[in-house]
Amino acid sequence: MRTSVVVLVPLVLLAAVIVWGSVRSGADAARDGAIPTAASVTSPAGTVLGNGFTVPTGASLVGQPLPFAPLFPSTGGPPLQFKGWRAVLLVSGDPRTAVEALAAEAEHAGMDMAMGCRGPEIAGAAPSFECGGTGRSDDGRRMVGVSFYRGATSYGPASHLFVAYLEGVRPGPTPSVGAAVVRDDPTAQAPALARRWPALARPGEYLFGADGEPTDVTTGRAPKVERGSMLAAPPGPPFTQPYNWVVVLKVDGAARDVAERYRRQFAAEPDYGEVGDVRRYELDDDVTLFAFSAESLGYADWHVEVFETRDGTWMSITAYAQT
Repeated sequence: MRTSVVVLVPLVLLAAVIVWGSVRSGADAARDGAIPTAASVTSPAGTVLGNGFTVPTGASLVGQPLPFAPLFPSTGGPPLQFKGWRAVLLVSGDPRTAVEALAAEAEHAGMDMAMGCRGPEIAGAAPSFECGGTGRSDDGRRMVGVSFYRGATSYGPASHLFVAYLEGVRPGPTPSVGAAVVRDDPTAQAPALARRWPALARPGEYLFGADGEPTDVTTGRAPKVERGSMLAAPPGPPFTQPYNWVVVLKVDGAARDVAERYRRQFAAEPDYGEVGDVRRYELDDDVTLFAFSAESLGYADWHVEVFETRDGTWMSITAYAQT
């Protein structure tokens, strides 16, 4: 693995969560410093993610790797035929070790990987730690993205890693929602895990906070957890950008019905502008996707996806600030 200045090209709707320290199910986790998770939502280190990647030592997988939704060019036309997955991980071990293990697997799979980790860029800033890297095969058809952030956010403590694999990449539009630059600092150390974490929101409660509002109001009000879905882990920032956030939920209701409940909630909220209809997509590997997008006026773009698979139904909600 070569260490360098890395321009991290995030992948669209890449949803993953990584947390350090111990992982604990139930409300006790909010009191003893462990990261709260819902019961029976994680798989241990060594679990296969796909395409030569596995959950690294000291980590666990939340839910299962989720495929990418169809991507439609802004200029119109048929969807771009990308294939791949994104994964959510909880990590109790060292984050640098975890990302280096993923980078080594990328190299072994024939993708030249660059990775960097650093602490705060501004002297006196609150403690934080981030890592980022991308890898691409020589023919440019396969790529992987890895992004880690740990520190305070506007919606609570976070310690998140995002991992995505993509194949079938062709010249032209690429799946990206921006870029983050990570310059490696080998002396940087991650701050201690937050001692107090908010308990996971229950159905009828906002995803975070008493009123769903992040402290800096960059993404607008978060939705409430709807009936038929269960928050799997705390929200966290995708692509080392702490003003954005993503959550993963376990779905135990009918996939389309749950997606429609969230769409109605978005449509009824005055802060949201255009809210799209729920669309159904038949993806590979016996996966059915129900998805819609929304815009929070002046704040953020939202993407809501419910994946119905042979091994259960999972959901992701992602908010990207309009910066």
